[in-house]
Amino acid sequence: MGIHNGYSEQARSSIHRLFLLSIFVWTLLLACLLTWNIQSVIHQTTELASHAARAFFDEVVTTRAWNNSHGGVYVPVSDTTQPNQYLHMPDRDVTTTSGVLLTKLNPSFMNRQIGELAAQRNNVWYHITSKKPIRPDNAPDPWEVEAMTMFENGVEEHFEFIDALGGGKNFRYMAPLWVEEE
Repeated sequence: MGIHNGYSEQARSSIHRLFLLSIFVWTLLLACLLTWNIQSVIHQTTELASHAARAFFDEVVTTRAWNNSHGGVYVPVSDTTQPNQYLHMPDRDVTTTSGVLLTKLNPSFMNRQIGELAAQRNNVWYHITSKKPIRPDNAPDPWEVEAMTMFENGVEEHFEFIDALGGGKNFRYMAPLWVEEE
């Protein structure tokens, strides 16, 4: 004598299939929600990084404008600040009445030095580049060439996360920096 639960074999099979279908639908729904959540986090991270990069870029532009509004600034010549061999002007180097040798920093030279300091202090790397650089060290890498080509076609900025050496991701941002006349 067996225990009978009142369901036929066919009904039990249908309930089993319905249960499996419910599990499948629930799992699919969770997978979709997880995918949406991951995409949302990626989008928000990219938005946050791009806003920070734009703000940083705007400060670079402001600093350059300040330097340019003063016709460059003079700083003492030192081991780390030598006269700019690419800056050709009669008053590039001057000596104070007390004998201190000064050299003029134009916006580009100043930005290069600030960029070097930012890399040391803040782990932020930036530099000025051009498809036709006056200073050979300012030659663009392939990513920058691609961005500059995009700028020529009307794109206002380019940014993305790229694979970093040693693992992880780095955020790269680039925007055109137009030369302003004094």
